[in-house]
Amino acid sequence: MINLLFSIGVIVSILSFGAVPDGATDNAAAINKAIEFCHKKGRETVVVPAGEFATGSIHLRSGVTLRLDEGATLKGVQDLDAYTPLRTTADLSRYDSGLGTANANSASDSIWSLAPGRMDHILLKDLYVETMLTPLSVTLGDDNSLGRLRVENLTARDITRMALSVKSWGRARAERVAISHADLQFRGIYDPTLPKWFDDHTTDQ
Repeated sequence: MINLLFSIGVIVSILSFGAVPDGATDNAAAINKAIEFCHKKGRETVVVPAGEFATGSIHLRSGVTLRLDEGATLKGVQDLDAYTPLRTTADLSRYDSGLGTANANSASDSIWSLAPGRMDHILLKDLYVETMLTPLSVTLGDDNSLGRLRVENLTARDITRMALSVKSWGRARAERVAISHADLQFRGIYDPTLPKWFDDHTTDQ
């Protein structure tokens, strides 16, 4: 006798959690609720259906797949306060550029808030992104570590700063980063300070 066990995963749409495809409403709360729901169920899938969904920060959880259907677009909202994945109690006044206030999301030194934990078995696949500083940036501090990260079939347009960045500002290590089929197109911005930054830092930084 052969016993077969079939596991049927849960697939939920962000529409079921109140997301609105109008290109203006911040759907971060609805998307994160769907992700949290699937995380509690186990290894499940959150679907973004066709349409334009504006959003702030999205917090992925272990065991959850975020899938964008054909014709689906996730568009970042213009409000910087909507991007608050990390908070810090440190004084960030020195980051004030005079053009606005620091939003606490720059990881250029140890004053920046820490996010302890380990990331592993991450797959980013079949992505199209446009108009951003960098299409992929993973920044590690002393309390972080990165296991395996795989990026497949990434298309990015109108990049203004960096290509694909995985870096550590402390002793954190990344074990394996694999990137295949990346099609990147840069617009670029003039920043005369960048060459000096590289001249003043060692290659491991």
